[in-house]
Amino acid sequence: MTRRISPDTAVPPPDPRLPPRREELAADLARRLATPGTTTLVAAEAGFGKTTVVDRVLDLVGARSPGTRVLFARGVRSSVPTPHVGLHELFTGVDPKSLDLPPGHASGLCAALGRSSIEGELTPARVMMSTHSVVLRLLERSPVAVVVDDWDALDAESAEVVRYLTSRRYPAGGAPSLLLAYATPRPDDAFTEPVVALPPLSARDVQVVTEDATGRALPLGAATRAHALSGGNPLWALELATVDDAEVSGSLEEAMRHRLDRATPAARRILAALGAAGPLSGEQVQAAASVSAADILAAIDDGAVEEHRGRVMARHPLLSGTAVQDLAEPDRRSLHARISAVVVDPVARTDHLERATPPGAEPKLAAALDRAAIAARSRGAAGEATDLAERAVRRTPVGDPAVARRRIAWADLALRAGDFAGVLDALGDVAFDRLDVALLDRALPLLVTAAAAERGDAAARAMLDAVISPTDDPVRQAVYDTYRAEAGHEAGDRPALARGAAELLRAAGAAPVSRHRALGALILDDLDAGRGLDDALLAECADLERQIDLLAVNDSARAMTGLYAHQVGQLERSRQALEAVHAVAVEQGQEVVAGVFALHLAATEAHAGDLARADHWLGLWDDVTPWPETPPPSAIAAMGLRALREADADEIQRIVRLPHGPGGEAVGRLVRQALLGLSAARSENWASALTALTAARSLADSLGMIEPGRRLWLDFDLARSMIALGDLTAAAEVAARLEAISVGRRPLLDGVAASIRGEIALARDDSSAAVEALTRADALLREAELPVERARTQLALARAHHARRARHDAVAALDAAEISARASADANVLARVAPLRAEIEASTPAGVLTERERVVALAVARGATNREIADEYHLSVRTVESQLSAAYRKLGVRSRSELAVLMRQPS
Repeated sequence: MTRRISPDTAVPPPDPRLPPRREELAADLARRLATPGTTTLVAAEAGFGKTTVVDRVLDLVGARSPGTRVLFARGVRSSVPTPHVGLHELFTGVDPKSLDLPPGHASGLCAALGRSSIEGELTPARVMMSTHSVVLRLLERSPVAVVVDDWDALDAESAEVVRYLTSRRYPAGGAPSLLLAYATPRPDDAFTEPVVALPPLSARDVQVVTEDATGRALPLGAATRAHALSGGNPLWALELATVDDAEVSGSLEEAMRHRLDRATPAARRILAALGAAGPLSGEQVQAAASVSAADILAAIDDGAVEEHRGRVMARHPLLSGTAVQDLAEPDRRSLHARISAVVVDPVARTDHLERATPPGAEPKLAAALDRAAIAARSRGAAGEATDLAERAVRRTPVGDPAVARRRIAWADLALRAGDFAGVLDALGDVAFDRLDVALLDRALPLLVTAAAAERGDAAARAMLDAVISPTDDPVRQAVYDTYRAEAGHEAGDRPALARGAAELLRAAGAAPVSRHRALGALILDDLDAGRGLDDALLAECADLERQIDLLAVNDSARAMTGLYAHQVGQLERSRQALEAVHAVAVEQGQEVVAGVFALHLAATEAHAGDLARADHWLGLWDDVTPWPETPPPSAIAAMGLRALREADADEIQRIVRLPHGPGGEAVGRLVRQALLGLSAARSENWASALTALTAARSLADSLGMIEPGRRLWLDFDLARSMIALGDLTAAAEVAARLEAISVGRRPLLDGVAASIRGEIALARDDSSAAVEALTRADALLREAELPVERARTQLALARAHHARRARHDAVAALDAAEISARASADANVLARVAPLRAEIEASTPAGVLTERERVVALAVARGATNREIADEYHLSVRTVESQLSAAYRKLGVRSRSELAVLMRQPS
């Protein structure tokens, strides 16, 4: 539940239940909780009184951090934990819909809390991201503290959310503080903070606690005895202090059993029901424990249970847990059967039903577990859903036709939860050759995806080979061929396999998942081969997606458009598609997928020259990357392209030295080699550029990547390196290859090819041919979306005009190059503008004049009189005449008309 501490809350007086040392500890914990971003772990064995200390900390927080919003939950110890019950308690009193959250986040959290339903799937990642958004909004209004008592008993789904919140980045000084109290650490915790241990009670403390609990004074001797036997454990000491020496001595468990022995049969049944189910309403307790309302009141009066906000709960979980343990197996099953009839939550109801059923196959129970798995999945409890699906399989009789379907459903849930080993376990006993095509269409993508992620591509191919069997069914064969093509079987025939599978499945109207994947393989093959993006295939994929519920956002037609369009120079198309799928991934809580889209957006903006936007998207990737030290090739490419724009050779070197991450080592090597070559070419280190770019081109060719954009447009700089080193024939071959790929359809490729041919002509001292080719290139590149290539072409055009001694044309081309370079934020081109401008100026008649002589001569050339020049430049007429005489002498002219002609002509 949330507790809003008022700024004027007074420090409460000391709690009489707390000995002085514990009061001091509670005050210290409250101070820690008041410090943003702190994590405090409090450990104490069962019965040691940590809940009393936590309650005291909550009372003290207001004095340490006025206005703090406390999100508090207490773990529920029961044999059947309910998913998200802790999350529900944490956010009681918080209305996500009032917080102006990102799209889908308010509805995601409300669905997890059971307050509403949503369209589509509620993934665990979406629940976590929704929760994070809520906490960020709350932090904008006030400090936030997250406190969980009995952390080790909190349901797994809620615990994962809390861990997620602690792993996120927050504005400086604005992170939530965290306090977790537990008896035993959770096995999946990775907290590194030191643990605060509760101090044991002293003998005097035992006297105080006993008197507060029983209302009677305890002699010091009895208190000393209780302290010695209990080791200062308050619960144990209290029990020992109220019984005779002979009744109990050995352990806390023995003390609890002694307490149960003294309880009435009705109280024991109530405690057993609460131990099995957790807190229940009074009506539920009466039905589950077969007791009356009077029996419940008597148990409350006896101190065995307590009532809080309409719920009955055990006074201490050890007592109710012991009551469950002491039941005979038949009695325990009967108890779970009664509980299953009164609990509302469908998952908890099915859990209790299973515990009421003897081991072995049970078709009705299997069907109930199947339904419960679907219910758990619908509210984002992926782990619970996977567990229920697995149990449904275990409870299905051997030979039942439903077993294969349930195994595939189990595998599907395991994949959504990221449990790749669980997917392979679920599918291990599936006879793929006996599946009908619909189930085969669901099972094969699960198998190959999990196998590749868990064991690598080679193992995935081997597992695929193992399940593919000869068949006379053409539809089944088409499904097999889809995955054979996708896995790289018979590489030369891969496009033919994918095309044949897509055509047959299209005609049969069957296996939509496999058909979609076959189309995706064809789209990528076309792209790699330089044939661009096939819009008809993308549209077919988009139409198929209405039939597919297994499709991840990163496999969608829109995602393919975004990921691939910028690699054929269509920056705006890529930007629009990537921003759309990034928003979907964020809404669904798929952080890493959203991060990958952000990387491609960063690359797109780097190509476009918008470095601020590129930095924005790279920052989003940095916030979510699970591989900060081993980035995937797409991260290397995005960071490298960003560094290229600023001519930061040192940063390029740092980036390419990063270890290989996920995404294919061969592709990673290609990207690194290309970046090294591109950096060297931009620095005009032509020999190094040629070596690196030639190696990168060979590697790309071996991977079947002919499309220039798939290889970071390295062909452009490769040709320029060849020209600089005198291999004009090889450069012409590159230009011809670009033209062959374009076939007149792609202005970018045709424009760069013309630019290369212009530079070749310039290298051959054919400045007229160079100007003609480069002018055509400039016109073509005006239609393209890679501004840096136009800037480089305009720079070359300025050099060509300069070679023809056409000063005015050279300056105009150079001005255009500077404008394009600034638009593309390319420091390399900008660095070459000033030197070339100086060279052009130095080679003109004005280049031999002083600055003032040049100004006067140019003014005369445009027809100004001496008096007009003097007035315009605030000079005397005598000074103008002196500067004009000097210009006549230096330029060898004798009249104003000769000077004007000379200043308007090339030198």
